[in-house]
Amino acid sequence: MKHGKGVWRKNKNDVTSNKSVGQYQNDKKHGYGEFFWTSGNNYKGNYSGDERDGFGEMHFTDGTTYIGNWCRGLQTGKASMILPDGSTKEGFFSNNIFYGDNSPSDEERSSNRKSTCDTN
Repeated sequence: MKHGKGVWRKNKNDVTSNKSVGQYQNDKKHGYGEFFWTSGNNYKGNYSGDERDGFGEMHFTDGTTYIGNWCRGLQTGKASMILPDGSTKEGFFSNNIFYGDNSPSDEERSSNRKSTCDTN
């Protein structure tokens, strides 16, 4: 059982497989960590209970970067998206849905809710 700082690989014998480096608690990612997918995507930020939770950055292979908050693995709250052309979009996310400059209404949040996280 992993506890404290550690490294995990999906396939221990394949250095190109998915890899996680960071803090663990009770065999789950917890605290700061970095995850590298074989696709080339990577995440650097906080985890709780094995899910992205709190502030973090997700870098996608197409050049897009999400910088903001996560709740139970979902993009939630105020965040920035840096697009491949270098332009930036800022606004609110709720359950991975981008709402732009306006915070989603309570009705929108509840209809899309997959978690109990507050997006404000």
